[in-house]
Amino acid sequence: MQAVPEDTSIDPWSALAHPPAIDADPELRLRFALHAALTAPSPANTQPWRLLLQADQVLLFTDPTRGLTTRDPDGQQRIIAGGAALGLLRVALRALGLAEHSQLLPGDHPDLLARVTLTGSVAPTPEQTWLLQAAAKRRTHRPPFAARPVREPLLARLCDMARETGAELLPLRHINQRSALAARVEAALARDAADPAHQRERTAWPEPGPEPFATITGSPARGDAIAEGSPLLALIVTRDDDPGAWLRAGEALIRVLLRGRVDHLQASFLHGPLARASDRFAVAEEAAVLEDLPQTPGFAQLALRIGHGGDLPPQPRRPLREVLLRTPP
Repeated sequence: MQAVPEDTSIDPWSALAHPPAIDADPELRLRFALHAALTAPSPANTQPWRLLLQADQVLLFTDPTRGLTTRDPDGQQRIIAGGAALGLLRVALRALGLAEHSQLLPGDHPDLLARVTLTGSVAPTPEQTWLLQAAAKRRTHRPPFAARPVREPLLARLCDMARETGAELLPLRHINQRSALAARVEAALARDAADPAHQRERTAWPEPGPEPFATITGSPARGDAIAEGSPLLALIVTRDDDPGAWLRAGEALIRVLLRGRVDHLQASFLHGPLARASDRFAVAEEAAVLEDLPQTPGFAQLALRIGHGGDLPPQPRRPLREVLLRTPP
């Protein structure tokens, strides 16, 4: 099932507007799933991934040349982005009736993140179909959110979606947790604004990345407005802090984003101090202490702002022809 090169120049977002039927040719369904994977979020829209087709397998590689060395010295965000692309690929395959088995970090190459092997057919669940339908409407949402809380049953389902990948979604329910995270975000924004290396890196990519989101007045959210403009603040947390955990965080992220979008939620990422392992532990520990949890849940890999938001135009994505490898790297 390797002959996928047709339609590789099409914009991935446009491809998602025309999903194939579940009984369509398997190659057509695989091609659609590959387009879906390319709509995953990534820091500054760097899209740091490459794909290689081998018989009944899809190999997902990270692309270190598309990393952010100043903001992401460990490659953590780059690998999380790869995990999000992997999660979207798996969601699309299963929603289109293609069974798969995924192996994380198989070790054949230092940049190889996952090997996805097609194993036959599977009957998709209704929720898997909803997730794929939501993929075409998912955006990183930086405008203001509606002043509506996230319903508890939906929040519980989002937490379950993350947990199924081996990660946790930790909602920051208390004002002291929200204020503490907002203070860390504000400090990171102020520090980076004064760092010439960070500013040079920002201008090297078409999209600047996690800028402050907008308040209802149109000004960037800073200080207390960071918490005030976020109906839900949450962390994606993993027990460990290594490439395998980062991949699971990426899969958890995309599942949370898609399931939220089914119920008209959008999300954006907060620029917090999560660039190093010590920071990731400190943020998770602080959240646990402020909620009086019995133990620190691990490492905070991502900070999310979630709420009800309207539709937005998509950010550009590289077409499949720019991502597909002809030979192994």
